[in-house]
Amino acid sequence: MKFRKILNHFFILFFLASLFFIAACDEKASNYQEPPPVPNPYGNGNGKITFIRKQQIDGPVLISISNTQFNDSIVWQ
Repeated sequence: MKFRKILNHFFILFFLASLFFIAACDEKASNYQEPPPVPNPYGNGNGKITFIRKQQIDGPVLISISNTQFNDSIVWQ
């Protein structure tokens, strides 16, 4: 009988200690910081553009946008 009382007190203390431990884990108190946003690989203010072809591309691709030419031979092969 005495052993049951000791075991009962142990479980109560364990439960209270667990509650205290969980309550101490406040998200605002932690040192977690959001990772910085990934920079846009196309530059600030620029987006993505998609080209669709119906034929196999053979060789480099010349892209002209606003009187500027880009030679893209890696992505298209």
